[in-house]
Amino acid sequence: MRERVSNEFRMKVEARIKDVCHRFLDVVESELLPSLAHEADEEEKVREMVRLLKVKGDYLRYLAEITPNAEVDEVAEAAAQAYNAGLQISKAHLTPSSRESLGIVLNFSVFLHDVMNDRDAALKVANEAFESAMEEIVESKETRSEADGGLSDATLIMQMIRDNMDVWKKAGKKSGA
Repeated sequence: MRERVSNEFRMKVEARIKDVCHRFLDVVESELLPSLAHEADEEEKVREMVRLLKVKGDYLRYLAEITPNAEVDEVAEAAAQAYNAGLQISKAHLTPSSRESLGIVLNFSVFLHDVMNDRDAALKVANEAFESAMEEIVESKETRSEADGGLSDATLIMQMIRDNMDVWKKAGKKSGA
């Protein structure tokens, strides 16, 4: 009895999560991304595009986490595409230590580790971004603008990236990987 009630509750929660995710993704695709065409400030347009692609990847990741194994590949591929698109835009147009660049790397690396079960890819993405951001911060410490999120935002997100890398490396050593 208890297991049946637990399964029913889990199914209801998952259905609600799926509904919220799909509705949000519809808004991103049909309203938010198209509205960027009207943004006059090119830098703000790029930042917003990266933020939207990050949250698109995030919501697809949430779906992937509750999608049955037989169907997860399609959802995971869509999430990877969103994260990759945002990452490429951030690399081309933003500084490595911008809030948007670091934010998408943080979430993409978690996706790679947790959903794709690819610790090596997660570590590679995270480490490359961490090193690039560190180098950029050292070189431009005096000239950082608040548009890039300021040094405190960068260091906070970088610490989260480093913490994830440390946990993933330790888990890999324990499992013999």
